[in-house]
Amino acid sequence: MKKSMTALCLSLIIMIVVAAGCGPKTLTQSDFVGSYSGTSGSMIELHEDGTCIYAENDSTGTGTGTWNYVEGRVTVTVSNLSYDIYAAVDPQATVVPTLVFKADSSKWNDEAFIRKVPAAN
Repeated sequence: MKKSMTALCLSLIIMIVVAAGCGPKTLTQSDFVGSYSGTSGSMIELHEDGTCIYAENDSTGTGTGTWNYVEGRVTVTVSNLSYDIYAAVDPQATVVPTLVFKADSSKWNDEAFIRKVPAAN
């Protein structure tokens, strides 16, 4: 009886540990790779290697740079902007949301970017 109770408790503990590890996957940097269209006509391409392209249809033109996703924030640094742009993402999100990019510059107008083409895995 004592052995079966111990085995039952051990089985229950193992099931709890396994079930805890089966929760939804949170987003990683590679989940954001792809092309995004901005609601004001801009475009951002985020590449797997951490490089990116940002283009506008105005005098800002097209620039290249880098990007990353750290602790719920996508940050983009490109050559045609004199400041970084960033989008907050719920760290518990499991699906890439529309990215609303902001900047700490009065030159930037907040813009929502919608993913066009998810990365091919």
